Amino acid sequence: MPRFPSLVIVLGALAVLFVACGDDDNGPSDPGDPYQAIIDQFGLAPLPASIPYPPDNPHIPERILLGKLLFFDPILGGE
Repeated sequence: MPRFPSLVIVLGALAVLFVACGDDDNGPSDPGDPYQAIIDQFGLAPLPASIPYPPDNPHIPERILLGKLLFFDPILGGE
């Protein structure tokens, strides 16, 4: 009888998961970008070099500072 039966059960379960989650050959493997299917499906593209601001919400340094203060606030911007 094993000295730690729960440890044996956990190790057995991990071994089963390791074998079950192994690399299966159900389809061709693409060595390229693994996200290319998602990019194509949703028509994603990189952001432009400069993001245009709406006319009714202009880019002002005070708003950027406020956003940084709120983001780094330990209570509001916490985990």
